[in-house]
Amino acid sequence: MMRLLSTKEQKQLLQKMEKQCGKVIDFGENVFGMDSEEVYLMTREVASFVKHYGLQLRIRKAGSMFARFDGKAFVFSVEGSEKLAEICLDKIVKISEEEVEQWMHGEDIPAEEKEWAFVQFKDAVFGMGKIEDGKVQNSLPKERRIKSLRRSES
Repeated sequence: MMRLLSTKEQKQLLQKMEKQCGKVIDFGENVFGMDSEEVYLMTREVASFVKHYGLQLRIRKAGSMFARFDGKAFVFSVEGSEKLAEICLDKIVKISEEEVEQWMHGEDIPAEEKEWAFVQFKDAVFGMGKIEDGKVQNSLPKERRIKSLRRSES
């Protein structure tokens, strides 16, 4: 079951994100919730609804899945990556169209040595991954991967 984080827990969560990104992060009036290791971001209105009706309605998840926290580091979802890539510009690996295809199939892509990076093609952010042995490890969930990608000939 999802639980809303207290103000103290949210501050601790933001501090961990800021440490990982190296930048101050502000989510305004949004609220965080957690379900096991998954972190969700939601508006105050959604959080209020979850607080009042969550147990009665057995709400398991609410808001946008923002990241998974494995106890050491965050692995941001595609949605979380889109938000944070705007802030953490030095953590972006720009990729080619060919590499987009590889990434969307679940393959790792070459990268310079960093600890982790957001994967971006033009203005689109495709998620993030940990960098090891000169490659960004693909963290795209299997259900979001594309089995076959065919380009239309124009």
